[in-house]
Amino acid sequence: MGYNDSEFDVRRSTIPIFFDMMQCEFYSLKDKNHSGPPGMAKGEEKIKAKFDEFERDMLENLDHLIEGGCADDHYREVFIQLMKSLCKEHTIMSVPGMHFVDTIGTLMEKLLQYRTIMNAPDHSPEIRMSCTVSLLDFYSKINRKELYLRYVYKLFDLHCECDNYTEAGYTLQLHAALLSWKHSIIPVPLICSRYQSLQYQDELKEKLYYDIISNYEKGKMWEAALKICKELVQRYEEVTMEYNKLSKLLSDMAKFYENIMDPQVIRPEPEYFRVAYYGRGFPAFLQNKVLKITILATVIYIQINKVDCLVENSPFTYPHIGERIRQYYQVNHVDTFTYSRPFHRGQKDPDNEFATLWTEKTVLKTNYALPG
Repeated sequence: MGYNDSEFDVRRSTIPIFFDMMQCEFYSLKDKNHSGPPGMAKGEEKIKAKFDEFERDMLENLDHLIEGGCADDHYREVFIQLMKSLCKEHTIMSVPGMHFVDTIGTLMEKLLQYRTIMNAPDHSPEIRMSCTVSLLDFYSKINRKELYLRYVYKLFDLHCECDNYTEAGYTLQLHAALLSWKHSIIPVPLICSRYQSLQYQDELKEKLYYDIISNYEKGKMWEAALKICKELVQRYEEVTMEYNKLSKLLSDMAKFYENIMDPQVIRPEPEYFRVAYYGRGFPAFLQNKVLKITILATVIYIQINKVDCLVENSPFTYPHIGERIRQYYQVNHVDTFTYSRPFHRGQKDPDNEFATLWTEKTVLKTNYALPG
């Protein structure tokens, strides 16, 4: 897209307003009762010397505005260029200001990619999930829990649309992990509109746990469901003494154990593939990245390898453990994989191709155990 001189001038003239807002927040007064740290000069304690509130508001509004259609790559480039030049000229705000601009610039890049991917009808669900995880991880890294949770539930919805019940359950666990079992008001960053009728952390965590169990049950991941159930059992038995809930939960657990051992219950084993994206034809968040996915998505310029799970130091020492149990843990909760490729070392012998044939074995480790 091209821009005429008037549009370019408008962008260059309005962006410095953000720098003025940063300065206002940076120099805003602290609470009058706050005397400042020991050794601070008189009057110096009144300087806030940070712009957390401005950063929070900026991040939240950017998220909504860009998703709604505002901004583009050109605006992002001009914004970074002008804001960095203004920060460099400011003695006190130079370092925190440059860090702030880098954060905003990275976020704008990811949000623009997200908008492009989500608005394009030809992108696969897996690409949309990867893009969503990219934003989710970014918000987690900068500790913006309210925005982090926003994309947790966007990812959850994508999994539900594809009947990825196991992955949906693991996604809900990201929210539950942020909550405690205390009977205290839910902190504002952890409030979710989907559970707006619940006010206390322990109530929301309990509701999430049951929703997680439900998804695991649909995905036939009874082992993962049982792990959540056991935490609830301990709470009902030792803390809240809610024996009516305990009775129902134990009945559900008994059914899960039966399903695990029932040879009539078919549970397909997951298959894993190494999918590598190379070149600039892919979105930036995928370029030169290597992912492990359980569904083979055929797109151009990708390298695909079928990988095998590598499970070392098996915890099963008792000789009579059921084969169904062993099989499950051979392909689930795994973070190490391997694949091999044949190649010829030196010149290939036309009369005996095996003379120069070698096998290269590659071992891969994922950031998170799969499925997840």
